[in-house]
Amino acid sequence: MPTFSDAEIRALYQNGQNISAISRLTGVSFGRVRSLLREAGIALRSNSEAIHLARKPPDFEVTEALIEIVDGVLLGDGALEGNAVSARLSLSQRHECHEWVSQVRQQLETHGILVSETRQKSGTTTIRGQQFQRKEAKGLRTRNYKWFAEQHARWYPEGIKRIPHDVRLTEVSVAHWWFGDGGVGNKSYHARFSTDGFPWSDVEQLLTKLHVVFGWEGSHTRRNRILLSKAKDRQSLLDLVSPYTPSCFQYKMRLKTGNACRVLTDQQEQELLELRRQNWSYGRLATHYGLSKSGVAAICAKNGLSGYSSRKPKS
Repeated sequence: MPTFSDAEIRALYQNGQNISAISRLTGVSFGRVRSLLREAGIALRSNSEAIHLARKPPDFEVTEALIEIVDGVLLGDGALEGNAVSARLSLSQRHECHEWVSQVRQQLETHGILVSETRQKSGTTTIRGQQFQRKEAKGLRTRNYKWFAEQHARWYPEGIKRIPHDVRLTEVSVAHWWFGDGGVGNKSYHARFSTDGFPWSDVEQLLTKLHVVFGWEGSHTRRNRILLSKAKDRQSLLDLVSPYTPSCFQYKMRLKTGNACRVLTDQQEQELLELRRQNWSYGRLATHYGLSKSGVAAICAKNGLSGYSSRKPKS
């Protein structure tokens, strides 16, 4: 947590933050914040003044850093609730991932945005006549702001969530995107972004931008998801998001990045090729040699077995 000087704490109060929010943001106790304000001769707001201020959220400075945070959250599990006049940002995660929710909340509050906590108890819920088990969840919801209404028009141009043409893809935004919708697949040889909620054209736009910005050579699955299957891309992703990763998402960092375990000797390659000729599948060979299926396919292609079929010839 960053440290705040006494002057910065007083400035937060004068800019509209209440003592509870300042205490939560800075890690300084409620009583200490109150004492700092009184020692500086700052008049504390009355209950009626606090209520009036709470109903009319103060303006905040829109910076590029703030847009990166919001875009990253919206690329994943975040949502904008509202209309063209006023809207708010919301995010909900299962209780085990509350550390990330707190991280996003702190970043938003640092930019002067008022945020409240939301909770969902476990139980059952009925959707379209079917019952589902609902897990305990923790989330956040900002106050309604005009700027979020502008973002609502940007992200929901026709009432449906779309990828804006000017979406920010930076270290911060991709990290939040990875925490919200990233995942590990194919025995840790694939990094996956669950973009299946967006149209095909939007995902193609993201793939192009990821290649331009980071040099990643991602692929587009039939389920409309983005895969990073090359070792160098997975390593680049890990290097990018690791400085921001909360402990609750350490399991998303278990990507194999292709080191010595993926390099076979000439003798091992020949053995692999012989087993392939004996009808071993790519999956079986990958497990046997500690490779990915794409790695097995690359070795076979290099040795002229890319079109090899394990089917027996017809008699």
